[in-house]
Amino acid sequence: MKANQIARVYRNPIYLAKEYKRMIDTGQVKNQSSLARKIGISRVRICQILNLL
Repeated sequence: MKANQIARVYRNPIYLAKEYKRMIDTGQVKNQSSLARKIGISRVRICQILNLL
């Protein structure tokens, strides 16, 4: 699944957090900052979403 499609598919923030974590854990992205750049949202927002887990 492409990064820009994730937010549209996963409307539940917990599922979104799990998908972001999976992308980082599997090496699709190096860290939260690169995930934020890839998706087009701030690193702070990525951190907020991941903190839901």
